[in-house]
Amino acid sequence: MKQPATSIKVADKGSDYEHGFRTAVSLHAHTRHSKESLGFIPKYAVRVPVISSFFRRERNRYFRSNGKSLDFSRGYWTPPVSAQAVYISETKRIESELGLDALVSMTDHDDIATANSLKTSHLFQGLPISLEWTVPFEESVLHLGIHNLPPRTLSEIMSGLSSYALQPQEGMLEELLAWIGEYPDTLVVLNHPFSDLRSIGPQRIRQLAFDFLNRHKHVIHALEMNGYRSWMENRNAISLAETFRLPVVSGGDRHGCAPNAVLNLTNAKTFSEFVSEIRKDKVSYVLVMPEYRDNLFTRFLESLADFFREYPENPLGFQKWTDRVFLQLEDGLVRPLSYYWQRTVPTWVKSAMLVFRLMVSKRIRPALRMAFSKKEKLSL
Repeated sequence: MKQPATSIKVADKGSDYEHGFRTAVSLHAHTRHSKESLGFIPKYAVRVPVISSFFRRERNRYFRSNGKSLDFSRGYWTPPVSAQAVYISETKRIESELGLDALVSMTDHDDIATANSLKTSHLFQGLPISLEWTVPFEESVLHLGIHNLPPRTLSEIMSGLSSYALQPQEGMLEELLAWIGEYPDTLVVLNHPFSDLRSIGPQRIRQLAFDFLNRHKHVIHALEMNGYRSWMENRNAISLAETFRLPVVSGGDRHGCAPNAVLNLTNAKTFSEFVSEIRKDKVSYVLVMPEYRDNLFTRFLESLADFFREYPENPLGFQKWTDRVFLQLEDGLVRPLSYYWQRTVPTWVKSAMLVFRLMVSKRIRPALRMAFSKKEKLSL
């Protein structure tokens, strides 16, 4: 088995780390087709002063009216940016800042509508059909970035992924991943392997990631260095990849307007050629862009600010943030918050929005950046 060779370079402003390459690859970007769970809200809402008291009051009122608590995991939100806008911003950044050709693979959660929505235009004919698949594994879930699916068997593969997600069966996951791996142009990446998506604790999620790779490493082609995870977590992911002799690839994981903060460099002309580098040659060149070294908290705030802004250029139903948050209540129908809040917004939500808008305002944001100005120290 060939020993993987991963090279990670950190770019400072004005640096020339792209020298010797013709293409930069942007992996793992989300568009408004991506459904992001609201399950995290109770965990964090009760920790924020002022907001917590309003949140508890509303939660208790809902319980008295319905006899049970509101299940936030049945709701979701969608990013504000269209597939076309994401593609253009990723491509423009690579071409203008690095002077390289661009390859972009967008991976919405369990959905390939992004590629399908762009395939009708001749400008996007080479766009890979990709997704981020939510994989039930023991008591939690893991995320797999599956890039460049074969169009001819696309419906059959998507049906298999959906069936397993709804009703996991012993041996079915192995068969699915082996089937996908039979297509030499398809890339399967274990994304942010230490992300605790079901709050089972850091030690347990580490063990799950290790157990998953012990069983399935021969059908996983790479692990991800994630643009919105701390350097400590990414360093642990790199160490895990070394343990299982797998290369590391980039994954920006953008959900807002800012382009991906980590990229891959290659001399490949097509996405299939890039996949061959990772799968056959086991060679990966990761470029860490300057913004990754900025404080992660301020980067999250800026991404949140992107979400709460209005986008008049979007179609009706995607312009306001309340159009992009969906809940399934007792009648079983999924509706946006704008349907329930046509006349008024709950007091605790108004309070939360007031605090948040203050934090991300043009006057306060520079002070936040200064307060969190310490750069991430990357020891490679």
